[in-house]
Amino acid sequence: MAAMKFMYRNYGDRLWGEYGFYDAFNPGQDWVANSWLAIDQGPIINMIENYRSGLLWNLFMDIPEINPALEAIGFVEDITHVSSEGVLSGWKVFPTIHDGVFHIQADEHTDLSTLRIQIVHASGVALPFSTTTFDDRTIRISLSDAPAGWMIINIEQNGRTGSLISVKGK
Repeated sequence: MAAMKFMYRNYGDRLWGEYGFYDAFNPGQDWVANSWLAIDQGPIINMIENYRSGLLWNLFMDIPEINPALEAIGFVEDITHVSSEGVLSGWKVFPTIHDGVFHIQADEHTDLSTLRIQIVHASGVALPFSTTTFDDRTIRISLSDAPAGWMIINIEQNGRTGSLISVKGK
């Protein structure tokens, strides 16, 4: 995430195009590719989902042969404890690539009336937006004049926090 934010903030005007980041760049040579290589895009989607939910890692670790293989090559369990207390979970944002309107869907334990939402463009600028609440689980967000690019959606409720990521097209 730090590398993505750095590249977008420092080179975004040249490195970001209609389909996201261009395939390659070399700031030392002042060169940026003018293409997207599709084979690079598939892993990006997988990395975003794994960062968001851990789905791919959990599926991989559920394969019966994996733990014996890791033990055979000398891996040991990481005993570091990381607490998720105070962190929001169970949220979804859709669509992730949109025209400025998207929805945030809350888990079944959330009272939407107590939420505080902030949307920040990857450039670091907080964005104005309007909301509409549908039923008791979904909020419609409208970013009328937001620039294209990555959006980080920060949510706070009763001392619990979380962030979601979305992308706005042109």
